[in-house]
Amino acid sequence: MLSAPKNGTQYSRAELITVLSKTCNNPKIRNAWISTILDNKWVPVVKRQIHRLMQKHEQNGVPINQLDKPWHQAGRNPLLQGGFKLVASKALAHAGTRSKFATGKKEEDLRGLRVKLTHTFTATGMSAPVFVSVCSLSERELSVKDCPSGVLILDLAGLCIGGCGVNVGSTLKGCIIFVRNDNDKQTDKVRFRVYRDRVFIPFVETLRADVDGWQKGDPVEDDLRVVSWADGDLAQAATTVEEDNLEVYKDLKILANKQSAARSATEQAVDLSLVFKSHHSLQKSVTLENVDASNCPMKKRVIQGFQEMHCKGLSLNTTKKNALIDFLSCLPESLTKASSRSKVVHGFVQNGLVGDEAKYSSKYGFPDFKLMLDTVRRDVTKEEYNLCESSFPELLLFQMKHGFVEEAEFNRLGYPKKTSLV
Repeated sequence: MLSAPKNGTQYSRAELITVLSKTCNNPKIRNAWISTILDNKWVPVVKRQIHRLMQKHEQNGVPINQLDKPWHQAGRNPLLQGGFKLVASKALAHAGTRSKFATGKKEEDLRGLRVKLTHTFTATGMSAPVFVSVCSLSERELSVKDCPSGVLILDLAGLCIGGCGVNVGSTLKGCIIFVRNDNDKQTDKVRFRVYRDRVFIPFVETLRADVDGWQKGDPVEDDLRVVSWADGDLAQAATTVEEDNLEVYKDLKILANKQSAARSATEQAVDLSLVFKSHHSLQKSVTLENVDASNCPMKKRVIQGFQEMHCKGLSLNTTKKNALIDFLSCLPESLTKASSRSKVVHGFVQNGLVGDEAKYSSKYGFPDFKLMLDTVRRDVTKEEYNLCESSFPELLLFQMKHGFVEEAEFNRLGYPKKTSLV
């Protein structure tokens, strides 16, 4: 049983090691105890530092008395105030981030410009076409006179994974939408409608055609049902539940679900994939700023696209325009590296939606009960575990038939009412 700190507020290092040593043979209990300790703020460090402390004691054999130091002494010793330190010029030049978009005047010039990438992945590792949103544009940047709707759309050939700059002559189109900040929630909803009509629904139809031989105009059978999970963006949720959208989804047999904000980092497949982390890392080092457009077909297409948008009311300052051109020109290369099949599938394996094909090829495509249960952030009782395990096949069949599991089915199987395994 986990006990509170002796002083009532915070564990000492020695006390923490003594407490966690009781769980050396049960990693699951240890992780649960660490979560409880962090939730109650009984230590002023993060989970990673706790594991390092236990590793020093249990694996490296460091005695508790040598590790029992005040928490504030962890890490490097602070530099002397007003002191000097000799460093190599090369090391100094490469210190910090190597990103082209460093802090300073350039960051101030880009103030107010927000660029969003919208991703849709499948459990088999496929990705929807690229969709880029350039938001929060001012009336000066997107003229009210030339663009009363506040929205401009640019379809750009080659703006895709493995696109222009990676694959010569690529014609698959990505979509860029420019949105003016009119302090109107309806404008943000337009962005999601454009994504639905230009990216998501065509992606679903293409998947059905490639995988199942379905042709547009054919009736959609029950076994072609699509189960879609989205994040908790309020404008996206409001757009999803609109009557016309529900009718479209009903006709196409697309079942829309919204991820709980509190559970997103634990169970949302897109967040758990390795794509975002890889792409953010690549953005720090990939640039075409010094490459002439004549030597980069993708950059040439982006510049031509911006010229077309300028005629329709888009007018960005030089810094913002050049930053966007460089970002969009590099996008096919960075996404090709970041969005590999294995990195996409990783998220669906981590939350248990599909089995790990590298280990269980015959079971790939079926949910993994233990991985699903591992996303629960509290201790699961033996009775709860047995109930989940025994009813899992029935719940799976119900979900496969209806696309979701309704509350009445949980009640029928004996799950306690108003209880959530989170």
